[in-house]
Amino acid sequence: MEAKQLVAEELVEKLVNGKFRLLWDAKGRRNEALDCLVYASAALRVSVQRWQLDLEALATSRKSEEQDTPTLEQLAAMLAGGVNGNNH
Repeated sequence: MEAKQLVAEELVEKLVNGKFRLLWDAKGRRNEALDCLVYASAALRVSVQRWQLDLEALATSRKSEEQDTPTLEQLAAMLAGGVNGNNH
């Protein structure tokens, strides 16, 4: 669905105030996915510029959080031990 929305608008020639102008026309098709992508890109850019968001530091901290988080198998084993009364 998102791929269709990327090509929802097309450049058409329209008569405006007696002159032909090239305008983007959605022709009734939806394109919210593209709008969301543009807004998210703008928000990221503002965050980096205005608040000095350090993307490399954020990625590093997320990786360390992922290493500290138990896997699904580990969680299942811990929960199974608690249910069965075993504390492995």
